[in-house]
Formats: sequence, structure tokens, C-alpha cells
Amino acid sequence: MRSTPTAACEIHTNIEPLGLRRDAAVMNMVERYKRSDKSHPNRQLIDTWKPTGRLKQKSVMDIATYLQEKHHLPNNRENLQHFCKEVPPHHRKYIANIRTQLIEETSKKHRDPIDIMITAQKTLDTYPEHWIHVYTDGSAFKGTINGGYGVRVQYPDKTKEELSESCGSYCSNYEAEAFAIEVVVFQLTSVFSLYPEKTQNIVIFSDSKSVLEALQNESLQNSSLKSLFLTIDSFLKTYDVDLTLQWIPRHCNITGNERADTLAKKGSTAKQQNTTTSFRTAQQITTPRRNG
Repeated sequence: MRSTPTAACEIHTNIEPLGLRRDAAVMNMVERYKRSDKSHPNRQLIDTWKPTGRLKQKSVMDIATYLQEKHHLPNNRENLQHFCKEVPPHHRKYIANIRTQLIEETSKKHRDPIDIMITAQKTLDTYPEHWIHVYTDGSAFKGTINGGYGVRVQYPDKTKEELSESCGSYCSNYEAEAFAIEVVVFQLTSVFSLYPEKTQNIVIFSDSKSVLEALQNESLQNSSLKSLFLTIDSFLKTYDVDLTLQWIPRHCNITGNERADTLAKKGSTAKQQNTTTSFRTAQQITTPRRNG
């Protein structure tokens, strides 16, 4: 009696094939070392390696070189930071109010879309009309390429402002979402500086719960999160206002959120700059190809 082929078992149990997992481990290891400090021994080992071609069995670096060419990984890498040097432990941090839940518990898997929309709208209605209401969104092709952000600002006097621009050739949805929030803070800094009478409390609605949770937990290894954290800190030091970051579910027919989504997609089609690529984005670039 023949046993079930390994490949069939992997498909049935939804386990990634061992060969692809090995390739991913090699790529992650080498990409991590290439982002280390230049004085790090592992970085020096990677930088000084040269292929010999004398052995039939390929080395780890031979495999890594092949995989990098196969997946077209960018060479403009962002260095890894295991902690935020700009925020020492004794530093008094000015942090936004972060809310990652609606006023009622909700789940897209178990609730009717209309119920989710109503709950989201109820959450929006809890914020006063005399506050500045902002909707932000980020977009990237295949989640990692040609990022763009979209922003819709609604002032208490009913005037509106819309912003849309690219974020970089290699930029994830996650980073584009963080960039959109940072752009808002910069924009409101300029507005409050030019028109002090417009200084008002702010609520920023974002559908990226992962970005809000990272800010809440002060997980700042990613440069986009670190930059956003420091920008908010500086803003709240300068202006005595309440700044709330409120999560709302995506695609639930909230007008401001849908408009921000459209603006983000528009931004992703604008001319892109060659920005540094984070380790997180480098990992994501290979994910669809490993999975299929």
C-alpha cells in the first residue's frame, strides 16, 4: 500500500512546503544581517563573501544570492533598530489617545455588514462636531509595491481638505497607513501655525488596527512607526489639544473612509520615489511567491 505523498499532506494540512520554508529562512537571515550595523561580524561576513564555484554543493550565500535575484529584492535597505534611540527611558512621552475598538464589540465574520456599518457610524457620532475629523488610508500594489496615501480632513466650519501622494516604490500597506497619519499631523501643524484660531481637538479615523496597536505598544522597530510616534510627540508638546486615533473597519460605507481609500489608490499611481525598504516589507515581498 502506497503512503500519501508528502506534497499532498502539506496541501491538505495547509502547511508550507519544507523547501519554501528553508528558502524563506535563508532570505530572512541574510536580509537581517545586511541591515545590521556595518561593524557587526555577521554583516561583515555577508559583505565580504565571494562565490568560489568550486563545490557542487551550494552554500547558504549561493542560495541567498539566487533567491534575491529571483524575487528582485531591493538593494536600498533600511537598517534594523531594536529600540528607538530618539526616545530615551527618562523622556516624557506625549501620546495620542488610541482606541482600537468600536463602542460595541463587532466582528466581520459573525455580523451582518449593515450592523457593522451602524456600529461604526455610532462610534463616529460619539466625537463632537466641533472637533476636526480626519479619515486616512494607505494603499500599495500587491501590498508591497508603489505605496500611496489618502487623507480627508473635515474642519468644524464644514470646510474640507484632501491630500493624496505616493509613498515609495517599495512600500507596504502598513507603512502607507502610518505615513498617511503622519502627513495629517504635519498638515495640521501648518494650519494651526498659520491660523491659530483653527486650533481644535482632533480625531483621526484609520482602518489599520495593526498600526494603532503598534503605536499603543510603542513597538517602534519600523522607521515609519518611529517617525510617526516622534511626530505625534512633537505635535502634542506644541499644541494643547486632544488627539485621538480611532480604528474603524474598512469598506463599511463610511463616506470619509471610502473617500480616503479612493485618494490612497490615486496616490499609489503617482510618480514614486526610491525610498529605503524595511525588513518587514522585504519579508512581505516574498510571501505571495512562497505561497503560490
